[in-house]
Amino acid sequence: MIGLAEYSSTNFFSKNTVFSPSFPFPARRSVDPGLVLQDPKTGNHRRYLSKPRDGEVIDRLAVTSALDQFLQPDLRSKKIGLDDSVFAEYASKLFPRAIGYSAGLLDYFFRGKLDVDLVNPDPTDPSLFQLVGTNARAIHWSMAP
Repeated sequence: MIGLAEYSSTNFFSKNTVFSPSFPFPARRSVDPGLVLQDPKTGNHRRYLSKPRDGEVIDRLAVTSALDQFLQPDLRSKKIGLDDSVFAEYASKLFPRAIGYSAGLLDYFFRGKLDVDLVNPDPTDPSLFQLVGTNARAIHWSMAP
């Protein structure tokens, strides 16, 4: 098991990490020319890079420039971006994992049991009440000699 930061930095790009020497993942060897899809807004065809191996399989990892086929090979990696379709793919993979981590964190901090009583601190005024909570699951520590 790896953490959310390791999972996201290993499997996904951000604006400034696309094939960056400072961020070795996703690696070029993990990426293939992937899908050619029609952009629903413009009707133009876009080529999406996919990541079929080395971690999470992602169909739309990044989108190439519309002029990709006309660029020199050394410029092609500089014209790779992220669009709404890529972000939707990322969200489908990252949100469930983030929600799971959040639920685990809440379970960790609220794993105790709380007993709650309603008491009247002033017997002369029946309209006053005080809510009193006590830890019903006390944690007892013992140390071996």
